Amino acid sequence: MPRFSPENFPKNLKLVGQITELAKKKGVVASQLTLSWLMAQGDDIFPIPGTTKVNRLKENLGSLDVNLSKDEEQQIRKACEEADVSGERYVPQLMAQCYADTPALK
Repeated sequence: MPRFSPENFPKNLKLVGQITELAKKKGVVASQLTLSWLMAQGDDIFPIPGTTKVNRLKENLGSLDVNLSKDEEQQIRKACEEADVSGERYVPQLMAQCYADTPALK
């Protein structure tokens, strides 16, 4: 996966670092901050985090207790909007299959 290649992965971790720093300032972990931010986007947003560990489930539920100020919401949004994602999502063979037109029905 090109985004996880040795040359791209460190670049793509920049946003993770920014979110982690904001979370530390808030006294929470990055996943809690991210889930809290998603829930703050409106009543029509339903984050569905996946986990196989009970401790991660409890950690994720902790996001319900995180209250973000408007300034914090804006900081997270700004970091996301300014993030420069390096590398294609898929290898070229898979990218060629993306965004293809559906053949006409006969």
